[in-house]
Amino acid sequence: MRSESVRCNLCGRETFSPVLTDPKTGFSQGFCASCGLIFVNPRLDGPSRARFYKTYGQKYPETFLLDPKNPYRQIACSRAAFFERFLGQLSKRPKTLLEIGSSYGFFLKELAKKNAGIRTYGLDPSVTEVEFARRVNGLSSVRTGLVEDLRKSKRRFDVIALFHVLEHLGDPTETLRILRDSLREEGLVWIEVPDAAELKGDVIEFQHFISCQHLYEFSLTTLKALLERAGFEEVLHEKAPLGFFLESNQRAIYRKREGRVTENIPVDTNAEPYLTKFRDCVMKIRNDVQSWLDRQLDLGMPIFIYGGGFHTMGLLGLINHHNGSVQAILDDDETKHGGSLDGLPIVSPAVLEETSEAAILVSTLVGEETILKRLSTVKKPGWEIKTIYREAEA
Repeated sequence: MRSESVRCNLCGRETFSPVLTDPKTGFSQGFCASCGLIFVNPRLDGPSRARFYKTYGQKYPETFLLDPKNPYRQIACSRAAFFERFLGQLSKRPKTLLEIGSSYGFFLKELAKKNAGIRTYGLDPSVTEVEFARRVNGLSSVRTGLVEDLRKSKRRFDVIALFHVLEHLGDPTETLRILRDSLREEGLVWIEVPDAAELKGDVIEFQHFISCQHLYEFSLTTLKALLERAGFEEVLHEKAPLGFFLESNQRAIYRKREGRVTENIPVDTNAEPYLTKFRDCVMKIRNDVQSWLDRQLDLGMPIFIYGGGFHTMGLLGLINHHNGSVQAILDDDETKHGGSLDGLPIVSPAVLEETSEAAILVSTLVGEETILKRLSTVKKPGWEIKTIYREAEA
């Protein structure tokens, strides 16, 4: 895979200041010293990111996707309820809405339940997620594709929504220009992205950085500047946390503006403190976990990491595990990632049934309680269990 260096996407200058550099990839997360936009530089180039996304993904069992309590469905309900209230404030109700990155179609499904009288459309690059949206959620107007495909379409929409998509894209400014051209007169763009001021110092965010998933992190200041430079004017822009799963979230609804594009770029002077706080939190987690691993290795304990998802991807990028300290990753899906992750085999948690002594590191952001309950039913006196975000019961 190849890397590339980029200019600031907001002001165009080459005044990048790194704050956190990953020694394994060479990628740096930092900010533009001229305007304060946070981004990754250098980063994977476009073709490498495209190849990465073809193999990278979290496979969810359909039982989880169908569960009304899963966090994705709950967030979709919250967004649909907000939008219903928002529509009541408009003098002219929109008739069409396109969601880019519509995934499994949960939001579009919830919106249909509201009988809002809006024709909805969805666009997503994932074949499997689009298939689920069409087959299970009955969304025949959802199809596979990329935002760039809109250039070839003559269809225009009243609202275009992107939820936690913009931070993944290589050129946010160009994306917003495409969206503007795909909106009807005075059409609305609805964007939700993480709020740089509220970045959680967790392993997931670190993994997003080193994998070049989140190429950008926006504060309210830099997102506003980006939208205004692309030809939009503010309707609503606010912090909008959506529960534990999306505590760091901002909601921006802007209207397509005709006429001259705004050239003024306000400077966000808080970018460095945001990133410094994030870096220090991540390094605290790293040092705590590494110390625990080293102690278990000195004691001769077999070490397992429980959880084979995104979180463990990031964790393995932080810790030193190539010294033989970790035996395997435990996950119900032994075929995940082709059966191994960063050189470690993925095996069934059932192997613990034959292990009287084991050091088990629970690696997940939102599922610690669930895994701890599973372990508590089979726990043996010789087991040492370590969690990252909450205390494990003795």
